[in-house]
Amino acid sequence: VEPVRTRVDPVELGRFVAELARAACTEYILDVPADPAAFGLERPAVMLEVEASDPGDLPGASTVLRIGGRLGATTQDRYGMVEGRPTVFRLSERTLRPLLVSPPVLADPTASGVIAADVKSIHIDADGTSLLLARDLERWTAPEHDRREIDSDTVEHLLHVLTTRRAPEVRFEPWPASRAVARITLHGWDGRPMDTVRIAREPGEDGAWLLENGDDVLRVFYIDLDLPLTPGAYGLPARARR
Repeated sequence: VEPVRTRVDPVELGRFVAELARAACTEYILDVPADPAAFGLERPAVMLEVEASDPGDLPGASTVLRIGGRLGATTQDRYGMVEGRPTVFRLSERTLRPLLVSPPVLADPTASGVIAADVKSIHIDADGTSLLLARDLERWTAPEHDRREIDSDTVEHLLHVLTTRRAPEVRFEPWPASRAVARITLHGWDGRPMDTVRIAREPGEDGAWLLENGDDVLRVFYIDLDLPLTPGAYGLPARARR
């Protein structure tokens, strides 16, 4: 929910929680320090707070770990202390590395959280044209083109990119409106829109694809996604935007 509100990657979240659960100090250094500032704990470099989903499960509602200064110039190990517990301990670099995860790593790298099978129709705005695709049992048709049947594999490829393909990079950045190339809205079986994915591309022939669905989180693809965005990609004549 901070610094952005977005979907979380369950795989990375599970890995992160597992690392939290197994984290242990390397050694105890001092009980009841007279001056926590001497260990960098008065103004810690990092504070990590874990809140219980049900405060009744734990003695306290949350546990706060303070990570202070390095033990020396030749090591990445740091001092640590849990709030409410008067012991300074050593945290090894190996323990710290998985705990200090960058927030974008935990974000879901797929462009949309929609399940492909739940999509009844797709509305694409791209390159000055508007295109509607609709599922008809095992077929896909173009309702605005006399319900002409189109290649299902092409539509399924588009849905795969939007709902399943994992981006190699995730950025917490505002939507680059000036680079927008398409907008795709996925509708459910009740006809209501479930999600809208905006697509942009960075400059250059090999510019990265940027996919976003309203959360200011860019899913970045550095390879050509071969996205079928225009009527011609489905063997249909161009249709002017209404």
